[in-house]
Amino acid sequence: YIQYVTDWSKEYLPEANKGNPALYPLSGADFINLYHFYPTSPRYIMIGLETPGYVNDPILYKPEELRNAFYTLDASLNQIAVQNYFTTILMAKKFSNKYFPGVAPVLLVFLKRLGFEIDDLQRISLTNEGTLKEIEASEVKDSPEAYQGIRIIFHSKQNPKLRELIFLKLFVNENSADPSSVEGKFLSKQKRLNLVFKSAIYLMHLEKYQSFINTIVAKSDMVVEDDSGIP
Repeated sequence: YIQYVTDWSKEYLPEANKGNPALYPLSGADFINLYHFYPTSPRYIMIGLETPGYVNDPILYKPEELRNAFYTLDASLNQIAVQNYFTTILMAKKFSNKYFPGVAPVLLVFLKRLGFEIDDLQRISLTNEGTLKEIEASEVKDSPEAYQGIRIIFHSKQNPKLRELIFLKLFVNENSADPSSVEGKFLSKQKRLNLVFKSAIYLMHLEKYQSFINTIVAKSDMVVEDDSGIP
């Protein structure tokens, strides 16, 4: 499937805008599609309702615990490998394991399998001004209203320039692009964007999301989507 995406992108997506930050609302843990549509983006922003999670030190686990951890992680990866999208209900079940919780382990596996070097993994939250700040484990709240997530700093072996992958746990609503909201302030600080909507459950077809759509499309140079995205 990746080869189809790569070939399609080379044919239809103009090179001039491929260096924009890439935004993927309703993404779940699907970094694979986001990356292969926009492989040169310096910043990837993924938004979903899944637990951001973290990766605890595997050395601390017993062999049986590690087997369970990797079994659950493998099951999570298998879902997108077979059907090329994550199912929300299954994500909630698989990502809640206590060993490798949330989307962070899945994203790290994707980055490593794509050949990247991981420089840092941070717990983050949005400030009231819409900027990102690193937080401690004791500050983590597993709630969309907490505006929290993870940030992975990475680079390729061929290029030492640092890039970042951000996952934010947010409930996308009709006010999510409004400058008065926390996430709206964050989005307004982003420069020109490339946008992805995939397996988006037709949410953006609802009339109440028109303002959100208008705002993010106005900031976007490219939009890649299937029929479930913006009508």
